[in-house]
Amino acid sequence: MNVHSSFDLMSQPQLEPTLDRRTQILDAALVCFAKRGFHQASMHDISAEAGISVGLIYRYFANKEAVISAMADRHKKEIQEVLERAQQAPTLLESLEILFTAHCCENSPNVLSAFVVDLYAEASRNPQVANLVRDVLQTSMDGVTDLIARSPEGKNAAGGLAPDELSELIFAVARGMFALAAIVFFRLKAPTAGAIFATLALFLALADVKAFQFRKMGASPMMMPPTTVTSASVKEEDWPPVLSSVGSISAVQGAVVSTELGGTVSEIKFQNGGEAKKGDVLMRLDASSEEAQLHTAEADLELARADLQRSRDLAARHVISKAEQDASESKFNRLKAVVDQMSSMISKKEVHAPFDGQLGIRQVNVGQNINAGQQVVPLTALDPLYVDFAVPQQELSKLSNGLEVRLHTDAMPGQEFKGKLTAINSMVDAVTRNITLQATVQNPDHVLRPGMFGKVEVELPEKHKTLVIPGSAISYAPFGNSVFVIEKKKDEKTGKEMEAIRQQFVRVGEARGDLVAITDGLKPNETVVSTGVFKLRNGMPVTINNDLAPKPQINPTPIDS
Repeated sequence: MNVHSSFDLMSQPQLEPTLDRRTQILDAALVCFAKRGFHQASMHDISAEAGISVGLIYRYFANKEAVISAMADRHKKEIQEVLERAQQAPTLLESLEILFTAHCCENSPNVLSAFVVDLYAEASRNPQVANLVRDVLQTSMDGVTDLIARSPEGKNAAGGLAPDELSELIFAVARGMFALAAIVFFRLKAPTAGAIFATLALFLALADVKAFQFRKMGASPMMMPPTTVTSASVKEEDWPPVLSSVGSISAVQGAVVSTELGGTVSEIKFQNGGEAKKGDVLMRLDASSEEAQLHTAEADLELARADLQRSRDLAARHVISKAEQDASESKFNRLKAVVDQMSSMISKKEVHAPFDGQLGIRQVNVGQNINAGQQVVPLTALDPLYVDFAVPQQELSKLSNGLEVRLHTDAMPGQEFKGKLTAINSMVDAVTRNITLQATVQNPDHVLRPGMFGKVEVELPEKHKTLVIPGSAISYAPFGNSVFVIEKKKDEKTGKEMEAIRQQFVRVGEARGDLVAITDGLKPNETVVSTGVFKLRNGMPVTINNDLAPKPQINPTPIDS
């Protein structure tokens, strides 16, 4: 039997020879269960405590569960008797005191407290014991509830609590006292019970006050203060459609200047990283041997010229034959070709800039013996430059030469370089299905260099109005994206105008920098919450403070990027 409250405890009468055997066995079982617990106590322990044989016990009870069941039946009868006595008391608290004193201040209350605590534990594991406890407890609570309902003060006690609610409250206090008695082993006497019920009366009075406070709070519900938010206006802007891609910068004219002939470097005529004009001498090789050979060839050429002149005079007077004149002319032409060849070789000993541009870092040194084809220095024309990039093939029909192109690179944050689309490849890449494009951009300050990459945007000719808001104003969710629109509303109670939010589902378009296009759901000039939307809910009052609001940009340049 599980007694769930103060008056759930069973009394233990003193064992006398005149008591019948069932009562003798039940009283002995109560002591054993309190000392050793339900599981540790055995039928032999009960027989020893009762002073009878085990066989005699089994004549009355088949097992320990049957003993508990008999205890429950006996206790229910005791409860009915005590309830009848309590109904004769003039006040509710006196009635409860009779119940409490009868069950916890008589007949070894410490034993009963320990038994009750162990029985509660057993009921949590054993469904059969739990049902017995529940049955006894319901009998007790029904009796106390009826007692409260009959009393005049019970109808107004504890702030209007119903009789069954007040009964549950009393049982909760009683259970706590029995648990404490089982732990610290103090004896519950009549004066103690009176003190407990005085405390219970004070508790019920405080409960009455708190209930009044709760009812007052319920009559005038507390209003949450307005939430501070930042705001942004829904703007209508011209956003021409663009095709975005990532491209590489290359030179319109660029080469690594090399030598045509080998030799020893005798002079370098440029500075690393300097500028060069077309035709400037960049480097000279040692040409002293070729120059000596040129002098010899020139001397031979002069002799051949004189011989040719004499041959022409003699041939005119028919002194020599035509064949001898032709031989002189052939010799002259051959020696003239030798002189031209030597002059060409000497000129090739000088390396010239093929176009205007900026030089790089030289790769040769004075005195170095180099071979033909040796790289000397890079030379690049930096204005204008090409940007090579690719777009999907489905965009091909929108493209044509002359479209405006914008280039941004992280090497020059905040700068925009403009140009034109100048070439469309004749073939689509069979692997990526992209088509390669080439744009020409101006680079007057020479800040862009070949080999850089950048973000390329091709602006298409058609334009349309677009509603844009900061990207931070959008609450992204699987069931739909939404924003919170700030509207003026009147307070239904005070009549004052206030600002409140309304959740509005939207369709999101493309994003450019910090801004996002809205294709459906908003109207121009509406005001939306721009930050902190995760903490908001529909209908909340808000107050706007844009002192620290971020400034959205179409081309943001974060300081830590």
